[in-house]
Amino acid sequence: MARRDLDVLARADLERLGMALPAVTEATVGLVRSGGGGKWHVPAEKKQWSEHCQHAARAAGEPKELVLLDVLGQVCARCAGRLPGLLPDAVVALWRVCSLTVAADRFAAGLGEDARARTWLGYAVALDRSPRKDDARVRELLRPVLSGDAFGAQAWKAMASWSQVLERAEEQLAAYRKAAPPAVASVTVGAALDAVGREAAVHEQARVLERAAGGDRRWSEVGVWDCVRLSWAHAREQGRCAVQAQDLARRALFERWGRQRVVDVSALPSPALTPVGSCSSPAEWAQQEYRHLWAAFVERWCERLEEEFASQHAGGEDEQLLMVADWPLTHRGDLAYLSQFRQVGPAVPAGLREEAYERARKRHAVVLAVPRYAVEHAVAHEDRSRWGHATVLTAGDVLDTAAPETAQAAETAAYGMLRTVYPYLPEDVAGDGKRPQASAQVRTARAEQRAARPDISDTHWAQQRERDVRWQWRHAFGEGVWAWVPDDIATGPAAAQLQDLADHHYSWMVVRLDVEAGPRADRALVSLYGMLTGWDARRRVLTFTPQHGHRPIQVPVHRIVAMTGDRERRGRREAPMWEPYAPPRRW
Repeated sequence: MARRDLDVLARADLERLGMALPAVTEATVGLVRSGGGGKWHVPAEKKQWSEHCQHAARAAGEPKELVLLDVLGQVCARCAGRLPGLLPDAVVALWRVCSLTVAADRFAAGLGEDARARTWLGYAVALDRSPRKDDARVRELLRPVLSGDAFGAQAWKAMASWSQVLERAEEQLAAYRKAAPPAVASVTVGAALDAVGREAAVHEQARVLERAAGGDRRWSEVGVWDCVRLSWAHAREQGRCAVQAQDLARRALFERWGRQRVVDVSALPSPALTPVGSCSSPAEWAQQEYRHLWAAFVERWCERLEEEFASQHAGGEDEQLLMVADWPLTHRGDLAYLSQFRQVGPAVPAGLREEAYERARKRHAVVLAVPRYAVEHAVAHEDRSRWGHATVLTAGDVLDTAAPETAQAAETAAYGMLRTVYPYLPEDVAGDGKRPQASAQVRTARAEQRAARPDISDTHWAQQRERDVRWQWRHAFGEGVWAWVPDDIATGPAAAQLQDLADHHYSWMVVRLDVEAGPRADRALVSLYGMLTGWDARRRVLTFTPQHGHRPIQVPVHRIVAMTGDRERRGRREAPMWEPYAPPRRW
């Protein structure tokens, strides 16, 4: 698992949700204190680099058995990462499920108490934070515990609590979606904004008002045209009439720009709208002229927006597939209304989205079933966000809603679109059967890998491994000289090799995983880049985290050709998400 430490839980929250599980509330660990006070530490005989804090080795006295739930907030941050190793795996899984359930309950409560206006941008943010994305992780955590005798009953109780909280969160999302503006309003408003925004006159007049009130606006300020268009769009999407939309735009512009003092009289256009004789000073005349100008700006361009709004006509309700390769749409207020439509298929990794201040955010690709009029508007819309990064939209097949097999056809088409972004889909593995075997294509590629790379198993898998030998083995793997190749038979040594590799491989180093991707009828070899996260020897499943820290995926061994490092692209920013498979060169 990516997160090593445990979240701090409140006993009251667990009791309120019916999750006061004895495995969590009564779990005890032995901790010590340095000098009789301060933080609690995990006992350590001596300081070890990157594993223990400097205070743990100096702590005096025998370890004291404490209830972890009551003292977790007082444990040293350095030692908190070692706490899961002191507890049974089932207890750690239940603890993390409780943490996710409490977070989901807080999300549902906060969404229901939010009194702000329902907008599609707010819905996109709520959808991104919703607990539905953690459902698969919760079920993965509880799967091995449900069948156990010691904690099985508690795991079922945790699953029931999670399902109830998840259902409540989905109800809040549905209520939010119902209260938000209809899709037709969002499309027609967006089309009107696009049409008026392409006129050069609106930007020229806006720049005149901005220069008169203090020079050109800076990137962090909301401009004159931005005030008008955003206020008018918000009012129209909420079902307000034309008069109310213009009044809202006038108030917004007055609050942001109407109170400004004129500092550059030469920027005011001529002829003037205000008679000179009606003012006692040039400053008073300039302020009155400025007031007339911005009021006329609001009136003129709100009327133009209403003209374009009235001329827009939405089409029918026929659905069409639309792939959004920049999900979630929390950075695109003009396209956020797409978040309301039904998602077909899973979300797949699509790299990073560069944002302001050199920040980056993981982005995904999803396929939506969208009305055709919304697809036409979205594809023809401006494809640039505020920070200049394009949102890639790809229109797909038109769905025949009358045909009974539409759902299956839509899912098949959606998977085909998603594979162009990330070729390996765990859903494809579900069709391999209960006891799948490696295909002839995989076995042939494995033989090529073994023949092209040196065999170091006799040296590096001996029972007595010296420190320098192990370092040489890790170095050979990271450089791409040696590759781990699964055995074609279940009794080979590859499983033990991979377990040792997962335990001792550098966690920061990117690896290349050569796999067979695609459905049973159309498979191809590809190379995925990411992090080696874990290995389940019982299920023969490798846990692999795609590049840029996306959610881990499960790759069964019968789909794996080989895994190795990459000498040229070992950093997290250097390697791509994936690339077509290339046969190895001989060393």
